[in-house]
Amino acid sequence: MAPRAFACVALLGAAACTAEPSYQLQWRIVDTPELGYDQAAELVAIDQCARTGIVKLEVTTRTAGGTEVDVRRYPCFPGAFADGQPTDGPPELEPGEYVLDVVGLRRTDEPWVCAEDDLDCVAQASATVTVSEGSLPTVSFVLLRPPECDDGVDNDKDGRVDGKDPACALDPTGPESAEAEQLILDMRMRLLESPVVELANVNANRVELTLDGETIQVLTQNDLSFVEGWYELPLYSSDQVEPGSHTLALVAYDLAGVARTEPLTFEFEMGESALYSLIDFEVSADRFVEPLVEPLSLFANLLPYPDATLGSALICELNDAAATPIDQVRLRVRDTAAGDAFLDAAALGLNVTAEDLAEGWVGLPCTIAPALASAPLTWGNYAVEAEAYVGGARCFADARDHELGPTEGLAPLAPLGLDSPQLIDLERVYVDEAPPEGCRECTPDADDDGPGDDECANPAHECVNFLCVP
Repeated sequence: MAPRAFACVALLGAAACTAEPSYQLQWRIVDTPELGYDQAAELVAIDQCARTGIVKLEVTTRTAGGTEVDVRRYPCFPGAFADGQPTDGPPELEPGEYVLDVVGLRRTDEPWVCAEDDLDCVAQASATVTVSEGSLPTVSFVLLRPPECDDGVDNDKDGRVDGKDPACALDPTGPESAEAEQLILDMRMRLLESPVVELANVNANRVELTLDGETIQVLTQNDLSFVEGWYELPLYSSDQVEPGSHTLALVAYDLAGVARTEPLTFEFEMGESALYSLIDFEVSADRFVEPLVEPLSLFANLLPYPDATLGSALICELNDAAATPIDQVRLRVRDTAAGDAFLDAAALGLNVTAEDLAEGWVGLPCTIAPALASAPLTWGNYAVEAEAYVGGARCFADARDHELGPTEGLAPLAPLGLDSPQLIDLERVYVDEAPPEGCRECTPDADDDGPGDDECANPAHECVNFLCVP
């Protein structure tokens, strides 16, 4: 493979390398995958690209054996196209067969996603070319135009783009259309201003949506989709809403049909044309009919090594052969609705012996069962930090909700309600890329090439960075 002997600018709209190209490129854009290059319209103006949403093309050249030899980007409409000419490819490739992978890019420099089994990938193509001395082949290919609802273009000039357009909200695979005269409500909900609180946590089993007093949706937790810290409600659309003022309301109910929350309302004005509204229902503590008084309940998962799964979590002892006990867990619970005030042992009222430590921490023994539970608390909004210690050495920290995963800041907590205890994961602590001395389970032996390690509780485990891992 020849090295890249010439430096080219990152985006090639005109000749940018002095060396002769190894091949040339030309492309066209088609609306349907059935159309070939000769059936597609020639690109003669930049607006032909602009209205498709394809801004650039990234072309990767590989040898027939798969070795990458060149990657470069071109404007969707290179300057050579204005003169009816192909644009130049990379310079001075060694003679041979090459494979070209072509990917169209959005305005954000991101490609369109293509499923592995999709034979008609949007804005993607591949081709082959034979490079030989004294020849300048031209590689022609077609790109399938992105759908109107995923091209980043306001196709119907109504001020709404892609998913914000009413027609796209109804049918993401169809065209944008200014003629979609419907009411479309795109709604999401959050309870107690927290991403981990579900309906069961607040003793509710459903939410009901009404439009002008008429029920339009009854939703359980299974009907909601968790996206970016909110629960998205199913899209609601109707072409039967008359022009005028209207009121949308959301209420959460318990199993007996008693309202748990006051109605959260959204007022809107329906005109003669389509209306698309994004609505956030923030069900804060003050919107509950009665104060929400519930305990918190936790299981702490001590993850023994990087990338460990829940099934590998430690049960109050290390993985060494001595089964060294994890002798203390520390919690620091903050009432984020009250200026981040710490809850001491008395306020928490835990179901195990607990003691107040410095700086708001509460110490307690590591227990297997039952789940850690507090006295009933008035919610609010709470968050937790957690650590675990072995003989005074801090071995586990960085608490996070097991389902939610890592977040910026503290791990948010949920009231118990009708749900099961909340799972909180704690990660290993590292100092200078290794566990602290008191937290180590074994000593790596560079001379031992055999399987397993007799310092580990499971002799089939290996000692990796002072930890016993499968």
